This record gives sequence, structure tokens and C-alpha cells, in this order.
Amino acid sequence: MSQEISIRFRYPGLSSFTFEQKGLFYGRRRETRELFNLISVEKSVVLFSKSGLGKTSLLNAGVTPLLLSSDIFPVPLRFGNETLLPEQHFSMQMDAAWRRFKGEDPAKAQDTSAHESMWEQCKRCIFDRSGASFTPVLIFDQFEELFTLYPQTEKRLKFITELADLIGEKLPQTVRETLIAQLNTGQIDSLAASEAEKAPKLKFVFSIRSDMLHFMDELSEYIPYILRSRYQLFGLNEEQAGEAITFPAALQDKGFASPPFSYSGEALGEVLAVLTKNHEVESFQLQAVCQALEERVIHATDFPESRIITPAFYGGREGLGQILEEFYQKRLAELPVIERKPAALLIELALINENNRRRSVDQSELLARPGVTPGLLRALEDKRLVRKEPRLDSFYYEISHDTLLAPILKFRKERLEAEQKVRLEQEAQLARHARDRARKRLIFSMALTILALVASVIAIIYADKANKALAVAEKQKGEIQTALDKVRESEGLAIKLRTDADKKAAEALLQKELAEKNLKIANAANQAREVAEKDKRALEITRLLREAAIFLQADEKVNARSRLQEVFRIDPNNSNARKMLNQMQ
Repeated sequence: MSQEISIRFRYPGLSSFTFEQKGLFYGRRRETRELFNLISVEKSVVLFSKSGLGKTSLLNAGVTPLLLSSDIFPVPLRFGNETLLPEQHFSMQMDAAWRRFKGEDPAKAQDTSAHESMWEQCKRCIFDRSGASFTPVLIFDQFEELFTLYPQTEKRLKFITELADLIGEKLPQTVRETLIAQLNTGQIDSLAASEAEKAPKLKFVFSIRSDMLHFMDELSEYIPYILRSRYQLFGLNEEQAGEAITFPAALQDKGFASPPFSYSGEALGEVLAVLTKNHEVESFQLQAVCQALEERVIHATDFPESRIITPAFYGGREGLGQILEEFYQKRLAELPVIERKPAALLIELALINENNRRRSVDQSELLARPGVTPGLLRALEDKRLVRKEPRLDSFYYEISHDTLLAPILKFRKERLEAEQKVRLEQEAQLARHARDRARKRLIFSMALTILALVASVIAIIYADKANKALAVAEKQKGEIQTALDKVRESEGLAIKLRTDADKKAAEALLQKELAEKNLKIANAANQAREVAEKDKRALEITRLLREAAIFLQADEKVNARSRLQEVFRIDPNNSNARKMLNQMQ
């Protein structure tokens, strides 16, 4: 792992804690120890919780430091995007972890999945250093991405099959066939083959959202008891949340942008009261509020000398509401411009009912709204504005937390009032434009009337000339039609001749294709006969060598020599037969 880096903020906000931020990770001592102990004794562990409770932070800043101080080496794995297949993601990230373990540049990691199975790669990547052996633990963070990024079963089948071989310590059939071939041809001996058959020593951690836990049932068909060892992460209780709020603020490290500060008992209780729902505090909201308070500390010109945050500093409950309101607006502003209005309308109209309460809406209904795409729904999830829950055979979305409801309603009211003001101004402007257009139309119609009178006089004068010209044109039209009929008659004859020629050319091409196809079939048959004959000779040589070895062990040299002579008849240069003949002499 890299050395600790300078950290500007005491709270990571919406981002998950990293390994480098382990010194800021508070409130999860019990969960860190319990999960570490479970990983230490179990081969496979499934970590699950609702979105936003801090699974990734627990793994990065809590469990990983403990693993690195033991004989277990963490290998972080994540699929991230669908541009690569799951096994390609695995190959590159496994190679990067191995290079990092050896002190090499992980940026040089390569994808070897095209010619190397996950089993073979794990066998090749040995985590030994200075005489000590380490057990890699493959940590699949946000494992639900295997199913959401690759909804087609065939795209994830290879990865699941190879993963099942690793967990079940079952030698893959392709690897078995390769070993047998190498053993039969003398490329490896029985000792090397036996060593290659041993399963790589591994541990596994699967981190997945609880609403996606049902996806693990698909794995149970390939990996029985995959859900046997599970660890559920709950929200922070009041004591844990208090630690996560107050401990980072009190750190004396000079690398922070803010000076050390603390919270009064009243302020701490107020923050906890606002954030608590069903006796739990969601980590992401706690971090968002605390980072906003820290930013105010950094930029405040009137921060008390005591460096104690009181309700007066942030404006009491109304001030906390303002923080959450800014949180909502900032997250919308982070979206591409084209997605902001569809996102606002989705949250403010579709996900709030007529009584101004949160409502759950089916995914298909949301996707039918203008401008709403699966990518936008994922972005709103990532920004913690909405959460997704499975129901029957679909997913439902709702606003992520009750504390966001008041800011959203306020923002909706302001937006609707602004839109109403703009609409009234536009209607007034349209009315003015309509009056102007009516005046202009009246003037224009009078001018047209005068022009029409002048035009009618001119039309009478030119009418006679037009009739004469029309008679001449009719006569010329008849002459042109006669010539056109003759041309069409000539074209018909040409088309008939060209059609006959095309048929003859097509028949000749067909005959050529049939001849080429028959030639390919004949060549393929000859090649198949050659391969079969070669395989037959190889099998016969193998049988004769085995029988010669048996006679040689029984000291029946005459029979052994007879078998070896048969081998030389088939393959005069067979090295194995030559070795056995030398042993007999």
C-alpha cells in the first residue's frame, strides 16, 4: 500500500473512506474487528447492507489495515464498467495487486484472461516475501455490478464458472486436460503435475447491497453454501455516530485545512436528532453534514476562540436544513446540464405524492419520463439522492432519506414560482407581439389589394399571348411523345439481352463456387485423416512404452525389447524408447 497522503478535510463527504484515510475512520471499531475475525477463520464471507451505510469504507479504512498487519493480503476487485468482461477486470486487477505486493508498478498490469484461466493466474501469482507466505483475500466490492452491468447470463457465465472452481478448489477441466497432455508428452513429471493440481490458497469477500442479495442465489447453483458465512452492516447508533462526528474534529494533525474544533452537547444532540431515522444514522448523510460544517469552520471569520461549534454557529435546525438543501442543489448541479431538469422533475414530481410525502415508483414508470435514462437513475443513486429497492420482478425508486424531503419541497416551490414568473412574462410578450403582428398584417393586406388590381390588368394583356404559346407547346408535346415511344421500344430490347447475359454469368459463378466448396471439403477430409492417423500412432506408441516399462520392471527384457522395436518401427527417433533401451544395456 502507498504511504499516507496529506488529507485536506477531516470528513470525506460523499466519497467512501480510502485506506489512506484510516486515521479518520471512527465509529466502526466493533464491526471492523468482527468482520476481520470472520475473514480470518472463513474461506468466503458475504458482507451486505443497505446502500449508504459504509460497506466500502469499512473494507478500505477498517478491515484492510488489519489484514495488512496479518498474513492475509487484500486484493481489491471491482467491475466498474461493462467495457471489459468480468474475467478481464479480474485478470488486470489481480495482476496489479500482485505487482504492488512485489513492489512493482501496478500501472503495468496486463490482461491475461485470453490465454490464462483465473485458476492458472492465481497459481502463478504467489504472495511470498522474505520467507513469509501470505494468503490473498479477493475483495469484490459492489459485487452487485456483476449482475447490473452484465444482465445477459452468457456474459458472466465464464467468470462465475471459474470463480466456482476457485472457491470449490476444483481443478478446471481445461487445466486438467493440459496437464495430462504435458504428462504424456514428458513436458512435466508426475510430481509437477501433482503440484499443479493443488488449489491456490485464497479467501473471498463479497460486498453487496442487501436489496441485491437475491442475486447471490444465482451463484448458489455453482457455489453451494455461498451465503453460509454472512455479515450484515447496520447504520450507526447514537454512540457510534457521536464518535464519527467528534473524533475527527479533535485531531491535532496540521495537514488539515481546518483547525481542531469540537461540538457542544446541544449541537451534537441536534445534529444526531436531524440525521437519525429508525434509531440509525446513515454514514453518507453524516459525512455530508459534517464536511459542510467543517467548510464553514475553514471560511468563518467569526469562529469562536473556544473552537466549539454551537447551534448558533450553523443556525440551529433551520441551518442544518439549509445544509441539506445545499446538498440537494449541489448534487443536481454536478449532473450534465442536459440531465438537470429531467432529474429535478423526476425527484420533485414523480417521487413525491400529493400529500408531499415520499413515494416509491416503478423503474419502468420513471424511464418513460422525458429525458430519464438508466444512466441518470444510476447517477442519482451514486449521488445518494435516490435509493433503489427490489420488488417482485422489478425495481422501485424513492428519495434516499426523509431529511431531504423539506429541502426538495422548498426547491420545488422556488422552481415552480420562477417558472410561473417566466411563463407570465412570456405570455405578456407574446400578447404584445400578437398586436404588432395584427397591425402589420392589416397594412400588408391593403398593399396586396392594390397590387392585385394592377396585376389583373397585366394578366388580361398577357392572357392572349399565353394561349398562343400554349397551342405551340401542345404541338411540340405530341412530337416529343412519338420520339419517346421509340426510345422506350429500344430500351426494352436492350434490357432483354442484358437479362439473358446476367443469367449465364450467374450460372457460371455458381458452378465455380460449387467446385471450390467441393475442393475445401476434400482438403478438410484429408487433414482429418492425417490428424486421426497421427493420434492413432501416438496412442500406439504410448501403449507400447507402457508395456515395455512393465516388462522391464518384471525383468522380461526380451518382451520389453520387442515392444521397443515396435515403437522404433512407428517412430525411429522416439526419445523415450531410446532411454529405456539404454537402461536395458
